Amino acid sequence: MSAAAGRIDVHFHIIPALYSEAALAAGKSPARGTFPAFSPELALQLMDDNGIATAITSLSQPGVHFGDGLNACELARRCNDFAADMNARWPQRFRSEEHTSELQSHLNLVCRLLLEKK
Repeated sequence: MSAAAGRIDVHFHIIPALYSEAALAAGKSPARGTFPAFSPELALQLMDDNGIATAITSLSQPGVHFGDGLNACELARRCNDFAADMNARWPQRFRSEEHTSELQSHLNLVCRLLLEKK
């Protein structure tokens, strides 16, 4: 089946290596025990094999907070940058719109400012 089927996957997990490495270093692993191999190219192949034209991406569990808020901000930023790069390279295939409340936007700004002072 090809992407021509035009399906939109609204809950497509990405697992950047930088994320899985950080999670495992913190002693966190997914419920299934291990993270599957992931790359944008593998994701595109999976999408093509299943008729998915566009994937709206999100980060896999267990999330980015492993006990240190500042490190969580940095990891979230790096994961968002990874997703943004996928969006830029394959704009018709990957989407990851950031939907945050005004409060969350302010918290994101505070995190960035704290990271700049680090």
